[in-house]
Amino acid sequence: MRLKDKQAVVTGGAGGIGRSIVSGFIREGASVAIVDNNKVLIEKAEKEKLPRQGRSFFVSADVSDSLEVTKMVKQVIRRLNKIDILVNCAGIYEYSPMLDMSDEEWDKTLRVNLYSYFYCSRAVGAYMKEQKTGSIINLSSIAGMKAASMGHSHYGTSKAGIIGFTRAVAAELGPFGIRANCICPGLTEGTPMGSSAQNAFGEEYLKHVPLGRFAIPQDIASAAIYLASEESNYITGACLNITGGMHMD
Repeated sequence: MRLKDKQAVVTGGAGGIGRSIVSGFIREGASVAIVDNNKVLIEKAEKEKLPRQGRSFFVSADVSDSLEVTKMVKQVIRRLNKIDILVNCAGIYEYSPMLDMSDEEWDKTLRVNLYSYFYCSRAVGAYMKEQKTGSIINLSSIAGMKAASMGHSHYGTSKAGIIGFTRAVAAELGPFGIRANCICPGLTEGTPMGSSAQNAFGEEYLKHVPLGRFAIPQDIASAAIYLASEESNYITGACLNITGGMHMD
């Protein structure tokens, strides 16, 4: 098992891509703090016994609030004693044309999709610095590399910001043995965001994907496992595109 005895935190871990990452981490031997504030998803995951083994557990927290993040991280440290892996996966995807967008809509998306990554990385990074080791994995999107779809300027901005933030963290924390990398998925089936986009422009999207299909959550989870494991020990500041060839760099 590639993550045996590793302790991980996954935000947005009760549903979608986050849930798949949690399942993959548990399967690979990690204990996982599954952080979410969506009560419906948490209840569903609990009924389906998502934390199947080890010391995995749920933590209810709004990661767009820095004070809640601080409390959450302290709670996780009390339970797991250390944090080897942080996956920032919390995110929202809401439609609003730029000219009609309110300040509140802009702020909400940036706080959940970008500010939370800073809050969690800052809080967890402090512990990782003391350990002199750690892996931070941030979930961006193809929307952070290419023009976002109509009505999602706030979303595209947040995802582009994640890429820049990841590279800055990699440079700043690298001397302390901490790696920071980014995953940029394309449209992903089985997620609220992916389903919404598929319904809106899915057929047109696939015309530009050489592999001819949408991503599935397991595709993203496999990449997260690799970046969390010792197999990627010399990789930091990287943005791994999982777009079926739609975006190449």
